[in-house]
Amino acid sequence: MHVAVEMVSPMADQSLKAATLFDESPAVRSSSTSCEAARQMKSKAPHLKRRILKFLIEQREAGTTDEEIQLALSITGNSERPRRVSLVNLGLKHSSRHTRSTQSGARATVWVASSAGQLEIEGDNHNAE
Repeated sequence: MHVAVEMVSPMADQSLKAATLFDESPAVRSSSTSCEAARQMKSKAPHLKRRILKFLIEQREAGTTDEEIQLALSITGNSERPRRVSLVNLGLKHSSRHTRSTQSGARATVWVASSAGQLEIEGDNHNAE
């Protein structure tokens, strides 16, 4: 099944390259509730993405699963997973090709920050100084 995803952005008329990497909030166009949720997350998503990426960088090559991110940062799965997908799509994090057990015993992908993700956060930290 193919689902169309619309990127809701405060800079929608500009190209992705011109936009800040943390601006987009995905929505399923055919779902009014998804579009509403994306609008509500627009102001929160950039901060959540930064928190997730910083946490990934702190974990280094050990990486982290979605569940571990959710527990460590007190973020629900419905808020964390779309931010993770966005970070992957932007090339700021990727699969380590390893898995770990979740609390339920299921296997989950271990995610790590990419070098581009590390540079993005270092740039944020440098610009804040």
